[in-house]
Amino acid sequence: MENVLIIYERDNVYVGSFKKENTFYLDNSQSIKEQIYFYVSKEEPTIFLLDMTGVTHFDSSTIGCLVASIRTAKKHRNFFILCCLTDRMKDIIKVMHLDKVFTMYETVEEYFEI
Repeated sequence: MENVLIIYERDNVYVGSFKKENTFYLDNSQSIKEQIYFYVSKEEPTIFLLDMTGVTHFDSSTIGCLVASIRTAKKHRNFFILCCLTDRMKDIIKVMHLDKVFTMYETVEEYFEI
C-alpha cells in the first residue's frame, strides 16, 4: 500500500500530514491506519498529531480509523491528536459525541504554542 501521510518529527512530536489534497476514505484508510499505528503503538511515550489540512472528504471508514488510532494510543499510554479539521468534520465529530474523545487543535502551530 502506498504511504498517504508524510510523517516528520518536531519537538519530540510526530506530525502526520497528507502528501496532497486528499480524500480520507475506505480505499486509503487502511494505509493511513497502519502508518499511524506504527507510532501510537510504541512502548516509549509518543505524541502523534494528525494534520487534516487538505482532506476534502471523509467517510465512516475514516471515523473508524481515527477511533482505532485513539484506542491504540491510549492502550499504550500515548497521545493521538487531531488538528486542522474543517467545520464540517468538527460538526460530524460533535454529532457523534467524539469531541469528548479526541483532543483537537485549530492548527499545528496552536498545538506547539502550548
